[in-house]
Amino acid sequence: MTRAACLGLPFLALVSVCFAGHPTDRYIITIGKNDQRVDYLAVDRGRLVLVASRFSRPDTLDRPGADRWYVMGTKIKSTEGGYLAYDPAGKDNKVILAPKSDADGTEWVIRRPKGVFKPRNGHGSGDYQWGVLQAASGPMKDWYVDVEEVEEKNDDGKTVKSHRFILSKEPSWNVEVMRIYR
Repeated sequence: MTRAACLGLPFLALVSVCFAGHPTDRYIITIGKNDQRVDYLAVDRGRLVLVASRFSRPDTLDRPGADRWYVMGTKIKSTEGGYLAYDPAGKDNKVILAPKSDADGTEWVIRRPKGVFKPRNGHGSGDYQWGVLQAASGPMKDWYVDVEEVEEKNDDGKTVKSHRFILSKEPSWNVEVMRIYR
C-alpha cells in the first residue's frame, strides 16, 4: 500500500462517521395505521393532537416544535411543555399531558418489539434509537399507547373526526418513539 493510500485511511474513516448522522436530544413520536400515512404526536394549546410533521425539513431538526419530545429516562416531555401521563390507578385509559414530571403516571418504558429491526412506521433504520411506548407502572403497566378515533363537535357545532390517545393491551395503531438524527 502506498504512503498516500495509508494517509487517506483515517480520513475515509472520519468521513464515514460524519455521514452516519449525529443524535440530537430530541425525539419524535410517530403514529401510523396499516398503510396509511404516518402522522406525529404533537401538543397544540395544551392538548395532544396528530399532525403532519416538519421533520423532513433539515433546518428544523435542532429546534423545539409541537411535534418534538425529550426522553429523559422514564419521563417524556414535550419541547412545548408538559409530560405524557396516564392514570396510575388504572380507572381511565386516556393518555394526557401533565404539567409536571412528578405527577403520578408520568413514567414510561420504550421497548423495541422482538424480531422487528426497523421502525414499523417506515422511518429510519435498525441502527436508530426507537421503540414502542408503554406505561411503566400501575394496573395498566406494559399497556401500549394507542389511538382511538372519535367524533366530536367543533367550535362551529359541526361533527368532526378526532383522535384520542389511550392505553390498550393490544394496540391497533403503531405508536413509536424515535430519536432525531442529523
